[in-house]
Amino acid sequence: AANPDISLYLDLQAVAAAFAQSSTVKDFEMLLNNSSYMISNLDLNEDGYVDYLRVMSAMQGYNHVFVIQAVLAPDIYQDVATIVAEVPSYGNYYVEVIGSPYIYGPNYVVRPVYYTRPVIFSHICRYDYRPWTSPWYWNHFPSHYRHPAPVVLNHYHAYISTYMRN
Repeated sequence: AANPDISLYLDLQAVAAAFAQSSTVKDFEMLLNNSSYMISNLDLNEDGYVDYLRVMSAMQGYNHVFVIQAVLAPDIYQDVATIVAEVPSYGNYYVEVIGSPYIYGPNYVVRPVYYTRPVIFSHICRYDYRPWTSPWYWNHFPSHYRHPAPVVLNHYHAYISTYMRN
């Protein structure tokens, strides 16, 4: 990307909030890409449109990993962030959002503090939960998805700060 501060176009605290309030991983992906919420303002491929963010997940025991990837071109994806969620057997939960070092620099980590159990844990802790693999790729997006143009940085940050207060 041409802008050296591209990390300013995807607020990882907003990503953590969206993750916590989503009822499923599919809903989380929809929320990331909903232009009404404007969580992402990334245009990494510089085509004049906000990039679609897909979510891929894996799990092992109580550990869940969710990789957020920007869809840039046919068969070209850029990891932008990883969410690590852990639910130990005694019922506590732990979430960490790690920014891609190529975008956010080394060691950019958000450890959100939730005052209530995140809604998504009801989904990912089910015995029949299966990791999510996004079905969407370049030029094959959900019918509800609109390709919005990025907004100027100060508008994005003003909107995100409003979103985070809700």
